[in-house]
Amino acid sequence: MPAYDEAQTTSQTPGHPTGHATGQTTGQTTGGTTHQSGADAFWSEVRRRRPEVGLVLLPPWRGDHPAPAGAAEGRAAAAEVVAGWRLLATALAGTDAADELSAVAPSVGWRPHGDLHRFVVQRAVRGLGATGGAGLLRTLVSALGEDGWRLAPRTRRGLPVLEATDGRIALQGQAGPGATVLTMHGRPLAVPLAARRSSAAEVRALLAGPSVASNAADERWGRV
Repeated sequence: MPAYDEAQTTSQTPGHPTGHATGQTTGQTTGGTTHQSGADAFWSEVRRRRPEVGLVLLPPWRGDHPAPAGAAEGRAAAAEVVAGWRLLATALAGTDAADELSAVAPSVGWRPHGDLHRFVVQRAVRGLGATGGAGLLRTLVSALGEDGWRLAPRTRRGLPVLEATDGRIALQGQAGPGATVLTMHGRPLAVPLAARRSSAAEVRALLAGPSVASNAADERWGRV
């Protein structure tokens, strides 16, 4: 169902009409075309199983496109992600991942997010294996949970995954046999190219130590 990703449901209660007749298929007009829930195989099956529920298919809410952000706002958004990354590094201090995290700087830069961009810090922590990576994620669950982050640990293809957010920045960590990948990103913004380049360069210099190894990912981020 590519054009729609939400459904509003209203139940018909005897004596209390909701505006949708029992079992009625309601059309949504978009761009002069009426889309009916009965015409969609998935929602048709829902209607068959729950005939007392009326369905209205709504187009996905896109929200208002934000106003272009300047260099200061882009720098502030990047700083939020850097602060989150430092919290992560502090939580992992003293673990098996600490030495590698400090030995190689993370990849940093702005990644496209629809028509906007989000500032991203990413690091692949190698040498832990899947078991060690799972332990790393458990450490983050404990530390970020104590700091008030909302946590969503789960598995994907049998491997541990952690998704977490404090409401402004978000972390995704995935353990694997080759590496445990940690990705932190900020809010999507309409930041001009020049501002993206300057803020990324500032963060790259900030996070790079005096003897930090280089990797191919750094070259990719160099293009911002």
